[in-house]
Formats: sequence, structure tokens, C-alpha cells
Amino acid sequence: MRPTSSHHAFTLPELLVVITVLSVLTLLFLPAHASGRNKSQRILCINNLKQLGIAFRLEDQGPGSAAERRRQWTDSSHYYQWFLSYSNSLSSPRFLVCPTDRPQRASPQTWSEFAAPEARNRAISYFGVTTADETRPQIPLFGDRSFEAQPPLPAFSYHSPKAVMGSLTGDSELIRSNVAWTPDAMHRGAGNVALSDGSVQQLTSARLGASLTTAGSPAITLIQPGNAPD
Repeated sequence: MRPTSSHHAFTLPELLVVITVLSVLTLLFLPAHASGRNKSQRILCINNLKQLGIAFRLEDQGPGSAAERRRQWTDSSHYYQWFLSYSNSLSSPRFLVCPTDRPQRASPQTWSEFAAPEARNRAISYFGVTTADETRPQIPLFGDRSFEAQPPLPAFSYHSPKAVMGSLTGDSELIRSNVAWTPDAMHRGAGNVALSDGSVQQLTSARLGASLTTAGSPAITLIQPGNAPD
């Protein structure tokens, strides 16, 4: 006689138990996965800023340097030109886009693509301090573009359609009280900032304000890229 085979089908209660277990495992896994992804994105962002700090130290020295030219800017639309001057030190414009910001930014693969009108400031994830130099090593140089300043300071905004430029001047307490990372900041309530000494720090809003007011300068001129072509 041929052996008989029995096939056990799941009963409805058993199926519900399996679905419940899978749902619980998914809920347990997703936060860990998201946390790991956020940490990885933050590390890549820090690496981008380190590369920009190195390029700054290599390219911004001497007469006729990019530093001298940008101090004469009066229009934020020139911002992308700062990074074009780094093209000999940066292998790719990809260092200008933070992974958490990538869906909002243009992502050129070459410097010629970066210089095209549809890219430029839209392919940059970081604010820049045009008055930064090596003589003031603790002054912020670049940082996540999700920084904002509220009136009476110049109104920098993460969601500005075009790049914005202005100087932070006045009472230190006024600056500390009116600068912050935006509620939808790229790194959840904190931000990465490259200093002129080549280091990169992760700052809260309070520490960002302190950094901007202890830089030893009566005025710090910043540019923040916007969300539309300039």
C-alpha cells in the first residue's frame, strides 16, 4: 500500500497568531533599522563636512583666493561659486548633499552638472559663513541648512525658495535666543557644523547659538541655500 500523506492546514486562530507574531517582530525591527539608517546618514554628513573643511584649508589661502572674492559678495546667488572653486580638492559635488536632504536637492554627479542653472545652490545642503577664516578657528564654516534665524535677526529659513544671505550682529543674547535648528531639522533637533579649525561638531540649538556668538567677530555673514534655482 502507498503511504498516505496528511497535509495540515492552518486554522484561523493559528493564522491569526502567526500574523500577530510577524507584526510584533516588524514593529521591533523597524525602529532599530531606522536608528541605524539615521546614524549612517549622520556619519556620511559629518564626512561631507570634513571634506569641505579640508578643501577650505587647501583652497582659501593667499592673495586672490576664493576667500577674498566671496567677502565681496552682496548676492546669495553666487554661493555655488564657492564650491566650484573647490573642484580641484573635491572629487565630486556629491559631498555637498547630505543623505537626509537628498530627496529635496539636485544631485549632480560631475562639476559641470553642478554648474548648470538647474543645480547650483539647489545642489548644496549646507549653510556657509563667508567671513570664516583660519585666524578664528572656532568660527562656524559650514553646517546643515536646516538652521534658521528669526526676526529681529535676518530671516534665514530652511524652506526659503531662493538662497538667503545676511549678517548676524548685535547682542549675544539676542542671537542665542533667535537662532535654532528648524523643527524638521535634517538630524532631528541637532545639526552638524564644520568649524574653521577643520573639526566637525554635532550641536544642539543652544550650542549653535553659542558657537555663533563666541566666534570673536562683530558680524558673521551667512548664506543658506534655498529650495528653488537661483
